[in-house]
Amino acid sequence: MDRILIVDDEPQVLAGIRRAIGRQFDVDLATCADEALRLLSSGIRYSVILSDLSMAGGDGVTLLEQARSMVPSIPRILLTGYGDRNALLDAINRAGVSAFLQKPIRSTELLAALHKAIRNARPSTAEGLGALTPDQRWIAAELTCADLDRHFHLLLQPRIDATDGKLAAAEGLARWTHPQRGAISPAAFIPVVEAIGMIGALTTWALRQAGLAWRRLAAEGVDIPISVNVSGAANGTETLLNVVRSMLNESRMPSDRLEIEFTESHRLEGVPEIHGALAELRSLGVRTALDDFGVGYSSMDTLRVLDVDMLKIDRSFAAQLANDVKHREIVRSIVNLSRALRLGVVAEGVETLEQASLLYSLGVHQFQGFLFAPALTTPQLLQQWRPGDVRHDPNSWRTGAPIGGA
Repeated sequence: MDRILIVDDEPQVLAGIRRAIGRQFDVDLATCADEALRLLSSGIRYSVILSDLSMAGGDGVTLLEQARSMVPSIPRILLTGYGDRNALLDAINRAGVSAFLQKPIRSTELLAALHKAIRNARPSTAEGLGALTPDQRWIAAELTCADLDRHFHLLLQPRIDATDGKLAAAEGLARWTHPQRGAISPAAFIPVVEAIGMIGALTTWALRQAGLAWRRLAAEGVDIPISVNVSGAANGTETLLNVVRSMLNESRMPSDRLEIEFTESHRLEGVPEIHGALAELRSLGVRTALDDFGVGYSSMDTLRVLDVDMLKIDRSFAAQLANDVKHREIVRSIVNLSRALRLGVVAEGVETLEQASLLYSLGVHQFQGFLFAPALTTPQLLQQWRPGDVRHDPNSWRTGAPIGGA
């Protein structure tokens, strides 16, 4: 049976929550932060209900920070109760919280949320780990103990305007440096992050890092949009919206400088929910994109249902463009479609001038790839690009006017 720690300084609240969940979970109680930290450090794997941010002798946000520091592998934490919403959201960002509940709440709803949170927090579930290789199982175990702020960092890969060669935007890319094994490829850890239900926490972290990166760039006069990828395997669009709002508020990043990319290579389950999230993001002024377009599940049907601002053509098309007529015609069709729908179109994985020239001739608006820059730290990007810089001569790929116009 799973173990729940309830933290509150009100005996009546503790008793009420215990009655609501006591038959289905082992329950421990803590009436202050010190008592909660002692129990959390005991080695028992708890999920936590923090029922009030303002406890006697402490506050909930500090408790979460201390718990995260003491027990890096702490399971997802549930928050419920009163307090400043921005503080709650910040606590969620830092601790990887899977649900936010406001009182009053029915016991059945609380139970349902608890079951879901524990299910997501437990990396040993058959659903999450059943199909993983031994190396992936090792990655899963290490991820549950990883401190995102210490072991992960966000790199920025520039996007270049195909017309003038200037820096147009950057995509934020998560990188993991393991304390013993060093750099671990995203191709190795991202599928495991999704399998163990950690993708929401990683996305939250990436959004916060993107806000910090934008603020540093803007302070140096490099005011560009930064995009963050949201996997189709991620759950909780309402949580995503809350995190976006909180990040924009904290970083003072203009909403039109944030782009959210939905990964099209995963089947976008729950399309109505995602459709609503896209509409809400766009109402905030946040730009949206479909990533890996052209290789996912029913690309045209996805585009028919979901309203976005931009298409990012999967890198596999650029790789085959020079030698495969079919790939060129598919890219031509995507560009024509984007023009008809008034969408921006970005080509990923551009590595040669020949590819850039062909893509420009087909009408692609922006390029992203090693021809222009790898993923860079924020200081590296500032060293290489200053306001108005053109590091790549657009004449080197503009052999003729784009087919059909820009």
